[in-house]
Amino acid sequence: MLKKTVLFVLFFAALNVFPLLADEPAAVKPETAAETDNSGLRNATIIILAAWFGIAAYLFRLDRKISKLEKNLHEE
Repeated sequence: MLKKTVLFVLFFAALNVFPLLADEPAAVKPETAAETDNSGLRNATIIILAAWFGIAAYLFRLDRKISKLEKNLHEE
């Protein structure tokens, strides 16, 4: 159940983040350089995604360890 929940959250988080990573169309030429600089937003997005994937990996590993301990407990 935990795996499905985490995958569900990651899937919808990715759907909301990927449009932010898209480049602007070539036809749009803003007047100032500040409007074209999206590197800060991109870097923040990548860091946030890395943190979420790290949390998900930790939860999957923890779930496997707990399942293994429960299995050993029931065998004894």
